[in-house]
Amino acid sequence: MIRLVVFAMVLLVGGCATSREVYFADGSQGYRINCDFGSCFEKAGEICEASGYFLVNQQGEALPFALAGGGYVAPYGRLFVKCR
Repeated sequence: MIRLVVFAMVLLVGGCATSREVYFADGSQGYRINCDFGSCFEKAGEICEASGYFLVNQQGEALPFALAGGGYVAPYGRLFVKCR
């Protein structure tokens, strides 16, 4: 029982993120990241590494800076990004 509780706590604290390569309407490549808590941005950083990334909507259009700032919360735990 204690192992189960510890495992659940690790998942809650660490978060979890998976990614999938996608192509947007304009033909450009990007990634759909499914995530918990703040792990979206960590996963985007892992995927795009030093080049950085843009937050985009499902059509691949860049989000305005006001939405892409630090207070942005991915709807339904989903984030779309394009590497620079």
